[in-house]
Amino acid sequence: MSYPKTYQEANAIGFKHYYTGKKCKRGHINLRYASSKECVTCRLHKNQSDELKAKQKEYHNKNRELINYKTRQRYNLNAEKERLRTRNKYKFNKERVIETNKKWIQNNSEKYLSYIRIRNAQRRLMVKQQMPKWANKDTIREIYKNKPDGYHVDHIIPLKGKLVSGLHVEYNLQYLTASENSRKNNHYYGA
Repeated sequence: MSYPKTYQEANAIGFKHYYTGKKCKRGHINLRYASSKECVTCRLHKNQSDELKAKQKEYHNKNRELINYKTRQRYNLNAEKERLRTRNKYKFNKERVIETNKKWIQNNSEKYLSYIRIRNAQRRLMVKQQMPKWANKDTIREIYKNKPDGYHVDHIIPLKGKLVSGLHVEYNLQYLTASENSRKNNHYYGA
């Protein structure tokens, strides 16, 4: 890939970087940011300094609510782009993401268990609310009991879908592999 030679050219064609082939003031020969004309290596070193990290941590602790609000707002405005970014982050850094998640769970075990309890209680309530009185509870129990190993019991029409919501009845249940069920999530791909 060839980069533009000046920051004006880079900005004109929408590139984040440009390359002059000359040394920066600290002697690095590397790409430079079109927005600040700063060398990529210099910025990397600057961003790794303990002083900057301490300053950022202090700012984050003081402005946690505002940062969370802005993060949610940015996500909502660019939801599809953010989902793609998250998928790619997991796809290309799977081991690191899994390790980070494990560490968080170990360090926040009570918080994590609380979250799991709440999620399970909400799920039980939703199933109860979506089960009509005329549903055959014995047949539903049999479906769950006879589930093959490695499969999940899935609602064909999700209980809480975006466009349509189904009922917790025997003819709305099917067996799916764990990966298919995760991929399907709460979507309905029928008629």
